[in-house]
Amino acid sequence: MLENLDLFGKKVEFKFNGKGTHKSIIGGLSTLILVIIFVLALMYFGQDIILRRAPKTVMSNLVTESPEEVLISPSTFNFAFGLQNPENFIPFMDENVYTVQVTYNRVKKEVQSDESIKAVITQVSLETEKCTLQHFGDASSQFSKLQLNQLYCLKNSQANLDSLTVRGDKDSSIYEFINVELTECDDQDNSMSCAPKASRDQLLKNGIFNLYFTNMAIDPKNYEQPNRSYKASYFTKISYNITKEIQMWVGHTDIVTDSGWLLDNKKNESLTKYSRMQELLSFNGDSNQLVNLVIQSESIRTQYERTYVKIQNIMAAVDGIIPMGLIAIFIFVSPYSRIKFYETLINELFDIKEFDSTEKVRKRKKKNTRKKKKDLIVKTTNELEKKKKLSEPPKLGIASPIINHQTDLEKLQEPVLTGADLLPEFFNQANV
Repeated sequence: MLENLDLFGKKVEFKFNGKGTHKSIIGGLSTLILVIIFVLALMYFGQDIILRRAPKTVMSNLVTESPEEVLISPSTFNFAFGLQNPENFIPFMDENVYTVQVTYNRVKKEVQSDESIKAVITQVSLETEKCTLQHFGDASSQFSKLQLNQLYCLKNSQANLDSLTVRGDKDSSIYEFINVELTECDDQDNSMSCAPKASRDQLLKNGIFNLYFTNMAIDPKNYEQPNRSYKASYFTKISYNITKEIQMWVGHTDIVTDSGWLLDNKKNESLTKYSRMQELLSFNGDSNQLVNLVIQSESIRTQYERTYVKIQNIMAAVDGIIPMGLIAIFIFVSPYSRIKFYETLINELFDIKEFDSTEKVRKRKKKNTRKKKKDLIVKTTNELEKKKKLSEPPKLGIASPIINHQTDLEKLQEPVLTGADLLPEFFNQANV
């Protein structure tokens, strides 16, 4: 059976025993090994398409002329902020020490008839509240160890919070940003009840501004969930008479996934992701402003494009392995196949057999036996006819020669032999 699988048989230009190639058991076994290698290679490379792993990933940064619109909402980007006590690093909320104001700002530049540019500024106050785990969605578990009740968050119940966006920059025709201001309590403001100056100095002189926000970690190898939310933080020192101008950029991160098995099947998922942070110092003299945080859109859009293995990629990889195995097996099997072919050919031409058990040999032996039997029968018949002639009396006549009667009588007295007497061994074999 293995001979029928042989791919390494010696090619002949004529038919040998009704076959175009001479096949051997070793060749068939080698072919079976090659088939096993093909199946194993197919299974090995085929795991990537079944398990959806090891995608080909390309990361690129796309620069836009004007920063695109980025959604800042509880489902995309959350942040919490406040001040920490410089002595024990514990956050605190005390309006007798500092106050917080958060606004949404929109600056639209309009070209006038005289080609001058007019800026139309829209400012909307955003309400804040004490933070809870509900403010951080899927990443809430990572914020559980923080003292959230001493940090400020945007109030979830206020209108239009889900559609809050930032876009553009100071040079764009439309510039949208979120502004967060932390201001020291003003003694001159009669509407405020401030803590004593000494108490405020103790907390604010070397105070710490802390900012917590959700960010995205991208893992292109994870097919089901390539993005994961985690807690990110930012801290900076504050002081009197110096305003910390902090600019924070958030931008788009796109994950383009081509999961087709044979043809392209691309899906795009767009995420809001923290990009970078920059600090500026503003010396305002007697200004009570401590921190001014600006959250704005990033002009660079990051894109991850991952392509998973397709069927044609697997076949190409397997096709690269099979020829190597074919060459290796051919080097070892080809000499053996050639020797076995010549051996079989010589045995066939010169009728060299190790044992006579084939049907052809049996028929030839039977034919030879019949021929020998026929020859013996003819020989026996001739002997009998000769004896018969010798036993007949001679005819007397004038011209008859003188007969030695004594000799003839002795011959006549000899017994007549039959075929069984002449060939006992042959007939014994025949009877057997």
